[in-house]
Amino acid sequence: MNKNSSLVSTHNLNLFRDSFSRCFCDVGSDVRFVDDFYMRLKASDADVSAIFNRRPIEQQVHAVRSAVYALEEYATSGCPDNRLKLIEASHSHHKMGLTPYMYDLWLSCLLETVLRHDHAYDDGVWQAWELTLRPGIDYLKHTLTAEINAADGESQSGARE
Repeated sequence: MNKNSSLVSTHNLNLFRDSFSRCFCDVGSDVRFVDDFYMRLKASDADVSAIFNRRPIEQQVHAVRSAVYALEEYATSGCPDNRLKLIEASHSHHKMGLTPYMYDLWLSCLLETVLRHDHAYDDGVWQAWELTLRPGIDYLKHTLTAEINAADGESQSGARE
């Protein structure tokens, strides 16, 4: 996809950005948002809970912000930027034990958290977040699936030798 292509409409991108600003408008709100998000994410699945150890809240806020910005950039450009490539590399199956469905859980928990923290939340806001972040989530799921399949292929060929 070329750099001038967008996977999300300007209208949805603006709704998403406005909502993001409401959720992360100051240090207190972003800390509450991220703390709520991580509690929700860990509660969503025992395997996810085992992966995400408690880090200082400042690191968690930075990680969530960076991930959201990277996913937004992917939706606007159609290309993974350095932040998304870093997420892809650091969240590999080999390093963290992630599986593709965990990205769906991440997005679902994020959207549930937006519902609880954005005072202007409605179906349009939900759709804007989904449409903005889904392309990057699908990209990460695709690359993770390819990594897992490649590792399975290597282990099967090694077993035959």
